[in-house]
Amino acid sequence: MSRQKVDGIILIATGVTERHMETINSIQIPVLVVAQEAEGYTCIINDDYQAGYEMGTYIAEKGHKSVAYIGVAESDIAVGQRRKQGIIDGLSQTGVSDVRTFVSLFNFEDASGVTKEILEEFSPTAIICATDNIAFGALKAILRAGKKVPDDISLTGFGGYTISEVIHPSLTTIRFNNEGTGLMAANTIIKMTNGKETPLLQVSGFEFIEGGSVKELKS
Repeated sequence: MSRQKVDGIILIATGVTERHMETINSIQIPVLVVAQEAEGYTCIINDDYQAGYEMGTYIAEKGHKSVAYIGVAESDIAVGQRRKQGIIDGLSQTGVSDVRTFVSLFNFEDASGVTKEILEEFSPTAIICATDNIAFGALKAILRAGKKVPDDISLTGFGGYTISEVIHPSLTTIRFNNEGTGLMAANTIIKMTNGKETPLLQVSGFEFIEGGSVKELKS
């Protein structure tokens, strides 16, 4: 893209590697990184840690003591590390100690397979998923196992897609402000291409959406 003489690049990243940083440093045009934080570079991120913390706290306060978390690879700093740590901290600081973590790809089928393994290993009362797509895969495996959401297993995700509201029960999830992030990215790259000063790090907000997929357990 730099060889095609574009004025600026918005990189929506699932990870920022040394190769990325070497390339950004070697070209003469502004690069804005979205969805990952890279120290010393201009970035816009979701508040993954706080979103995870809020979800972990919510599940704990609903009385769940045995929880599985299906995350993604830690090479994805935002989702694989920060969101996961927020969830674990939210659970543990609200009194939940039996938390088991698992790793899935972002796709539906892999998440379904991972959930099948979880249900064969132990019996969580709640499964928190790193994304709504992973949650949909988990739901498929839960139903195949003859169990119901939320009667037998509570289920949550992150994403807040429209389909999360129309499935039954509707999914408890967190919706990130994607449109606001897009506007922020557009305004930021325009400033960068015009040589104006911009913050190195900007954080986009989120909204907690309480669906019908979490059961409150009695103490």
